Amino acid sequence: IPTLEIEVVADIKSIATTRSFEKDYTNYNDIKERISTFAVSCAEKLRKQKSNCNALIIFLRTNSNKNLPQYNKNIVIQLPFPTNSSIEISKLAIKGLKHIYRDNYHYKKAGVIAKKITPQHEKQLMLFQNSNPKHEKLMLIIDKLNNDFGQQKIKIASQDLGRTWKMKQEHLSPRYTTKLSEIIIIK
Repeated sequence: IPTLEIEVVADIKSIATTRSFEKDYTNYNDIKERISTFAVSCAEKLRKQKSNCNALIIFLRTNSNKNLPQYNKNIVIQLPFPTNSSIEISKLAIKGLKHIYRDNYHYKKAGVIAKKITPQHEKQLMLFQNSNPKHEKLMLIIDKLNNDFGQQKIKIASQDLGRTWKMKQEHLSPRYTTKLSEIIIIK
């Protein structure tokens, strides 16, 4: 006999992948590659929780710590169909980036946010536009290969093959309780 009520986990409202760049970017192709990588990361998170998204928010921000012209812009893209395909989400995110990108700015941060998340099995099919059914099997294979051989071994064409994204961790707190090599030694 249950004595405590089980808490209902609230539905996730959005999935975001946003990063500050290691340096200021002024080149469109560098930012396009980052946006594509962020979109693929969002798509992977969607597939992991068996969900689709119906809208994307893409944003760009300049470095506010420098005395340079400032520019902060975002765009909301309503997807023509619900999807969790890395290919489709990346393509739509790049399309959104084309609308908000402006030359002659020093960009420091960008991101992709997946919104209007719905369960994967609840798809409203459209008459003329739908997600490519071949992508579902392709994404399963890509996810399996990336899980078996290491993250980001298989990438889509708009991502840089030689580039890996690492967090800045020079001010990371010591992990005394979880990492054997960082245990405090008392003499």
